[in-house]
Amino acid sequence: MNDNKRTGEEFRLKRMILLYQISEDEKKNYEDVCSWTGVDIRWIREEEYDVPIGYLVMGAEETYRNMLRTEQGPVFEEPMMIMAGFMGDEISTFLRTLRESGIKPVDRKAMITEYNAVWTSLMLHEELGKEHEAMKQYRKQQ
Repeated sequence: MNDNKRTGEEFRLKRMILLYQISEDEKKNYEDVCSWTGVDIRWIREEEYDVPIGYLVMGAEETYRNMLRTEQGPVFEEPMMIMAGFMGDEISTFLRTLRESGIKPVDRKAMITEYNAVWTSLMLHEELGKEHEAMKQYRKQQ
């Protein structure tokens, strides 16, 4: 028998959300819900917008310190949420808990994937904006 066999569960990321442009009024609500549900929060600063999302999830700032902005660059005002480490129904349960706690839904949200982990926050925000507009158009046609 091979003792080096590993299961996917051993490599599971801790459940975490990256949050952008959340109002000061909402921050406490997010902190409360995340505390109850065991989800970590990272409040992403504008100087981190050019850092690949995978680095932000891993939280090793020393590995991306040289990627931080030193000058003002493009920003966005709309809230955005990136989720990591959720499995199966955990995402819908977490989002429902946020809603039931009175937290305003975030239109731009995504799970981290092997594909978007290399994108910057700005790239993902732009892509989510396109998807959000496409969904709005689709709903209008229904």
